[in-house]
Amino acid sequence: MTTVETTVTISINQNCTSFENIEQQIQEQLKIAGNELLQKVIQVHEEALLKGKQYQKCKYRGRYILTRFGWLRLHRWQVRDAQRNYFFPLDKQLELPSRQNVSPWVLQQSIALATRLPYRQATYLLGSFLEEDVDHRSLYRWVQKAGAKIITEEDQLQQEVFQRWLRLLGQQNAVYK
Repeated sequence: MTTVETTVTISINQNCTSFENIEQQIQEQLKIAGNELLQKVIQVHEEALLKGKQYQKCKYRGRYILTRFGWLRLHRWQVRDAQRNYFFPLDKQLELPSRQNVSPWVLQQSIALATRLPYRQATYLLGSFLEEDVDHRSLYRWVQKAGAKIITEEDQLQQEVFQRWLRLLGQQNAVYK
């Protein structure tokens, strides 16, 4: 088990005794610390993932992901395997879809808000929770992409049920002949 650490330090002005101000300072520092911890954990995870593998490292690429700690600049290796396929092992291991710039948690919150509120209101609430600017068109795109995936999965399940029903029907007809 690997341990990753970060330190949170808060300097509190003696003239500023408002509970709201103290709480805001703590939240800002915790957001920074959470972002640092996330970056360190991902870096350690990638090092362990690439260790001993027969991959050829090609490029060290960056990717921005909106997380519950704000925007994260994720750096990871693009590699080439024996079949000469290019991919990002870290993205594959963490189940991060390509070209998706939100964490699974932010995506879940986006879907939950967008299914209950208009997109602009959902975007405003999500942005206020994360203390980040979020565009309503981005939220719309995330939710639509997730919805399309759900519809595809439901269609596949429906096809499997239908195929199974046809097989059972065919077996019953064979018994009666």
